[in-house]
Amino acid sequence: MARYVRIFLLLMVPSIFAINILGCAKVREALKCGVGISTQALEDERANALKKTVALSYSDCYQKSKKILARRGAYIYAEDASKQMIAIYISQEDTTCAGIFFTQKDSSQTEVAISSTSTFAKELVAKWLFIGLEKPLAFEDEMAEDIDAEE
Repeated sequence: MARYVRIFLLLMVPSIFAINILGCAKVREALKCGVGISTQALEDERANALKKTVALSYSDCYQKSKKILARRGAYIYAEDASKQMIAIYISQEDTTCAGIFFTQKDSSQTEVAISSTSTFAKELVAKWLFIGLEKPLAFEDEMAEDIDAEE
C-alpha cells in the first residue's frame, strides 16, 4: 500500500506543479513554446496585422505564398489548416517569426494578413507577398535585382 501512495505522489506532485505553471495554456501550446515553435504570439498579433485582399482563390493564394516564401529563403516551421495560417522564420539564420493568415472572401478573393511581434519582419514579409501575389512580374524583376546585387 505504501508503494502505491509513493507512486501516486510521484505522479501527482509534478502534475499539479505543471498545471500551476502552465495555468490555462494548452499543454500542446506550452510544449511548442518550450521548443521555440509556438504560433500563439503570431495569433495574438493578428489584430495588428498588415492586410491586403488579392484576386486569387484561397488555394491558389496559399500555394503561391508558399512558393514566394521559399524563393525568398524563408523557413516554414508550422502550417495549420484549421487556422488557415503559415508560420515562418525570415530565413534559416534569422529566426524572427512572422505569421501569414488567409481568409477566403469569395471564390476569387482572399485576404492575406501578415502578423509578427517584429515590425521589420511584418513589413518585409508583407512586401514579399503583396508584390509577389499582385504583380508576379515585378516580383521576378526584384528577385533578379537581388541576385545581381549578391554577385
